[in-house]
Amino acid sequence: MDAATPWVTILVTTDGSRPHELAQLLASVAGVEGAQVVLALQNGAPAPILAPAFKPKLLLLEVAGRVSLSEARNRMLDALEASEGFRRRAIGGHVFFADDDCWYADGFFDRLELRSGAHLFATVDPESGRTFTAFALANRSPTRPLARWELMFYAVAIAFAVPYVHCQRLRFHPDLGLGARVSQGEESQFLFEICRLDPAISFSLHPDRLVFHPWKRATDERNHRALSYFLGWSLRQCYWHILPFYAYLVSKYAVASVVRRDPLYRAILKSLLHNFVLGLLNTKQAADLPR
Repeated sequence: MDAATPWVTILVTTDGSRPHELAQLLASVAGVEGAQVVLALQNGAPAPILAPAFKPKLLLLEVAGRVSLSEARNRMLDALEASEGFRRRAIGGHVFFADDDCWYADGFFDRLELRSGAHLFATVDPESGRTFTAFALANRSPTRPLARWELMFYAVAIAFAVPYVHCQRLRFHPDLGLGARVSQGEESQFLFEICRLDPAISFSLHPDRLVFHPWKRATDERNHRALSYFLGWSLRQCYWHILPFYAYLVSKYAVASVVRRDPLYRAILKSLLHNFVLGLLNTKQAADLPR
């Protein structure tokens, strides 16, 4: 491959609160020849100290104060587009969206073929091996084309790669994602828009390529409140393929509420029903989404 055209660009933002985790992420990509990393430093976060053997090119972006995850990613995409050298090297390649507390498994990028289309990878908790998707990627046939309704069952923001050419035309919704008005759904809506932009796009599955991220157990229904609101709002935007995932969530927690009798499951079920309707009734393109 031409050294001027890397096949992977990794975007990550940090507020400086997880320096050890960020160092682990950067170490996991340090040996990727020809790659490039765009790092947004929020709220005065210090620039990381890189190993002498760090091979990717690094573009640092300073962001005053704290912004939402979607806003940070959009600013990084804008910075990537504004830098002639980084933009030129990104053309023809794929973009990854990492968190500052995730990292790629050893050998993740070795002989990784990123052909046309988007790519999904497996996200797992390094301690328990638990997957972050509704269904394990390894249990699905990688040769069968991925249907649009399956995206929410198998796609995780930190574990997909999309063609840079689509990132030039799209941005993350500013009202969705961590730190925004609704803390869920930004990666799904981004993929939905890619599918609208390119109806013929294919999704390749890589169940043997692992992205590690610590599992954070929910202690209340807050995340499901935002998720269900996003799903209702998505239906309002005619993203019909969210319906199977919503039906799966409702049936899952309805059964869990009866079998386990845990107040948390009952609260989640109630939130799924109530906030889905609130999102469905929203007529203003997410402008009035509640926190």
